[in-house]
Amino acid sequence: MSIPPVNATATTVRRSSWQPPPDGWVKLNVDGSVKGDPPSSAIGGVARDPTSNWIAGFSTHVGLCSVLEAELKALRDGLSLIWILSYLKVLVQSDSATTVKLILSEKELFHPLGMIIADCQTMLQKSWEIELSHTLREKLTWLLMHWQNLDMIVGQENDFGQLLQVSSYNWWI
Repeated sequence: MSIPPVNATATTVRRSSWQPPPDGWVKLNVDGSVKGDPPSSAIGGVARDPTSNWIAGFSTHVGLCSVLEAELKALRDGLSLIWILSYLKVLVQSDSATTVKLILSEKELFHPLGMIIADCQTMLQKSWEIELSHTLREKLTWLLMHWQNLDMIVGQENDFGQLLQVSSYNWWI
């Protein structure tokens, strides 16, 4: 049994500063992070429009997991957020080349993280135009490196908009 090919393209973007999406599109940047001793993992993502305005974002702790698992969870949750918000033309960027390759592969059914990979592949097959690409690490890492400070600003208006918290999951809308 194999998962059908995903209707997405893969590229590696070789620039270090964030570039806005074309008119009519949104850009979602996702990242996973593992830090500390003992290690703790967090994921997050930001979505912006062609004028670089903040659309939405998310972050949450995901406990103990590998960097790859955190990256895959960030992608899955970012895709879910954008789908819920009804955006149909989306550029998605991850700083994990391995994540992008796994998602665009057909042969990962028996991968240890196969369920998360399948979730992402299913999301990519929905009725939207989506381009998934690898990019160099961006400033989103700031958000993940400071996730422990997010609890202090829950419910407050900030530069990103209203921060909501649902079951220890932070969403900015």
